[in-house]
Amino acid sequence: MGDTRAFAVILDSTRGTRHLDSTQSSPTSLETLESQRTVLDWTLSALSSCGIEDVTYVGGYHIQKVIERYPGLDYRYQSGWARQGEVAALDLARPPRPGRCLIIRSNVICVPDALRKLIAVQHQVAAGFYEDGPARNFIGLIALPEALCLRAFDVADSLIRREPGSQLEGWLSAMDEQGLGVQRVALDSLAAPVSDSAAVARTVVGRAVHRILIRVAPYQFCNVLVFIGHKV
Repeated sequence: MGDTRAFAVILDSTRGTRHLDSTQSSPTSLETLESQRTVLDWTLSALSSCGIEDVTYVGGYHIQKVIERYPGLDYRYQSGWARQGEVAALDLARPPRPGRCLIIRSNVICVPDALRKLIAVQHQVAAGFYEDGPARNFIGLIALPEALCLRAFDVADSLIRREPGSQLEGWLSAMDEQGLGVQRVALDSLAAPVSDSAAVARTVVGRAVHRILIRVAPYQFCNVLVFIGHKV
């Protein structure tokens, strides 16, 4: 990404998995996929592949469990997480200077190509969407180009004063109304909210297929596709 400062903000403003035994309760980001690989592992791996190591995690519900497992992240505690929205959480991670910023919901898994597609949008805010039947739903991924970064956070500040419970969807609408421009980017099979099991399956399988294909010789490509089709 050249000399441009690039950073990411992971937003965890909701209640995760709750049990009567609180030691078993945890934020959504610590849910496991692929054996012991957590949702947050997916996010951090994708960010690292894109050269982004400056990561701030904003959370409230059982955030101490995330801190214990991932001590290398920068943390902000959202004390009012139960009554406030994601935009209020975002305000806790406002950057001191412009930069290219990725905002990621803590319940989203993604592969590096999803982030690269968002980052490739140069002059508008980029928001990731995916197909859910006839609808196209917002995934929970946003990229701010450096030139719009601070303006986008200003819009968030204004929105919080009017609507303290605002979510990222409301922020996108407000940015569009303020003339920042929001480009919808299709991220089918590249990212998914963990609440959508079908979309998660497409993303996990797509990643596995990609790993197979980059390991085989070109002349084996068709045989791999036949094998995959047979298994499915």
